[in-house]
Amino acid sequence: MAEAFDVVIAGGAAMGSSVAYHLLEEPGFSGRVLVLDRDPSYRRSASALSAASIRQQFSTAVNIRISLHGIAFLREIGDRLAVGSERPDVGLREAGYLYCATAAGAGILAENHALQQAEGADILLMGPEALAARFPWLRTDDLACATWGRSGEGWFDGWSLLQALRAKARALGAEYRAGEVIGVEHKSRRVTAVRLRDGDRLPADAVVVTADQPWTLVPGLRAPRRPIWSPSCVALHLGVRDELPGQAHHTISFGESWRGVFDELTRDGRPMTDPSLLVSMPSYTDRSLAPEGGQVLSVVAPTPNLDPRSGGNPHLDWPTLGPRYRDELIATLEARGWSGLSGAIEVEEMATPLDWAAQGMAAGTPFALAHTFGQTGPFRPSTLPRRGPENVVLAGSSVQPGVGVPMVLISGRLAVERITGPVPA
Repeated sequence: MAEAFDVVIAGGAAMGSSVAYHLLEEPGFSGRVLVLDRDPSYRRSASALSAASIRQQFSTAVNIRISLHGIAFLREIGDRLAVGSERPDVGLREAGYLYCATAAGAGILAENHALQQAEGADILLMGPEALAARFPWLRTDDLACATWGRSGEGWFDGWSLLQALRAKARALGAEYRAGEVIGVEHKSRRVTAVRLRDGDRLPADAVVVTADQPWTLVPGLRAPRRPIWSPSCVALHLGVRDELPGQAHHTISFGESWRGVFDELTRDGRPMTDPSLLVSMPSYTDRSLAPEGGQVLSVVAPTPNLDPRSGGNPHLDWPTLGPRYRDELIATLEARGWSGLSGAIEVEEMATPLDWAAQGMAAGTPFALAHTFGQTGPFRPSTLPRRGPENVVLAGSSVQPGVGVPMVLISGRLAVERITGPVPA
């Protein structure tokens, strides 16, 4: 007889592990939980690519509340996700976001600040003099005001969060297995089992799907009528025999052609000629990730996706272009202060839009549906679809509430509420 589970979660990176953790933390739930993922290393998951930052400076109350929930969770993560004497540390740094406005935008910034304060976010509104005093390196003569997050905003290590959620879920009883869900079986309006690519069939009372395109797995679900997908990226993972002194855990390196590269990404369908890059070096915070005298880092360069309706380009020859673009990225980093990087590389791996597509990610992007007006808030696919089986719950970047690590934390809780009922605050 096939094994049976109360809940099967398809996809086990940060999102699936958040669901498993929140479900097994719920006192009213005592079922058996299985988390499936075709790549249990998660080395190419969206979680491994995340800038892992958090901010409170939004213009809608619901977004502010979601992020306030997220920062509270991250501050308490050592207690919440402790396993025995092991207390996880995700390297949270509350350095704040700075938003600047000229006279044309001052009213909007002030209005947003009033809402942020009303919701309890610790955001400071400054005029030019106060701004210059706090940030003396910043040119302020053309600015009317700015807002800065005194606390509750900053960055952390997304990979460590994934590992902490997974470890806690396993300690609470979640089972993790390698396996790719390729479909579900259903009777009437209820799913009865999931089917795996290796031929296994696993009966389940409820299924949580975190896949990028859940409508390809679950019968009756409707895909968005005219989806617009986010730009994609090239991800270059490096292991280097150099301590890279002077570099930080997170670096966002902007090119000078800030406006022009957006046209290249979303209109011209070509890689950035003056790239803006996210460089994450988690070994800066967690020295266990690299040998003595070395570092590991990931370089993320936005690129067009593969969907022409989303401004992408399916005709880019990534097998040929990829190696050349890799060399350009390394040369760009060298020119921007990462001296000696090219000669210190010991191991490396690169992923392009074709790799993301091979993993089943729509339009070859790991960043899911774009947050356009028609794909945001109530217009984004719901976690509990109106059509399809009634015991399927959706979670992840392409459904409500959307993309981002704070969304991972609240989405896990929301998914559980769809299964068990409202969770006490």
